[in-house]
Amino acid sequence: MIFTPTHGVWRTIRDVLFGLLLFTGAAYTSYYVFSSGPASPERPRVVKDLWLEPTTVLSGRSFKAHLKVRINQLCPAEVHWSIVRVSDNEEVSKTVQPAITTKLGDNEFINTRMVPSTVPPGEYYYASTIYDFCGPDRTTFLAVTKHIPISVR
Repeated sequence: MIFTPTHGVWRTIRDVLFGLLLFTGAAYTSYYVFSSGPASPERPRVVKDLWLEPTTVLSGRSFKAHLKVRINQLCPAEVHWSIVRVSDNEEVSKTVQPAITTKLGDNEFINTRMVPSTVPPGEYYYASTIYDFCGPDRTTFLAVTKHIPISVR
């Protein structure tokens, strides 16, 4: 005897396949919507590169900090830069000044910095943090630069 499916069997197969299709679509949509988490705002400033010229400087003299940065949002900002002694991690000089932002997109800045004459000769590093204050609630974003070796003679 040969089994021939009846109209009811085809309907059951169709209903099962349709149910699997709906379940798969719902699972994919739920995963896509809920797994991404809350949307985080784009950082207003992304530091791409920073270097100093010269890396050996006399006490009381200036050096230049070259900065490549991408500006995604124009916000008021402050730059906190310091000179830190390598031997004991002591901050020997700290300066706070407003950051000048000119345009959105890629920017290159050259900032003149001064080593105070009170800084004795030795090995130090330059550290800088940029604080962006964005939006009506002045949400603070940080852009931290790496520690760059600098010698004072």
